[in-house]
Amino acid sequence: MKIGDLAVWSKYASEWSNAPAHRDLAGVVVRIIKPPSRHQSRAILIELHAEGENFIVGKEYVEVINESR
Repeated sequence: MKIGDLAVWSKYASEWSNAPAHRDLAGVVVRIIKPPSRHQSRAILIELHAEGENFIVGKEYVEVINESR
């Protein structure tokens, strides 16, 4: 996953109540937030841009469908 990739919601994210459907467009990857090296147990977060807003989700909630070059 890289900046500029197009992301969709994962099957895991679609299993929650009131969640978007699996493979619905989530947004464009703006930033990948990795934990400091001393906090390896923390999750990697992904900042997405969609519908004029930026928001942050856990990496397990999105999948890349169109990789930027």
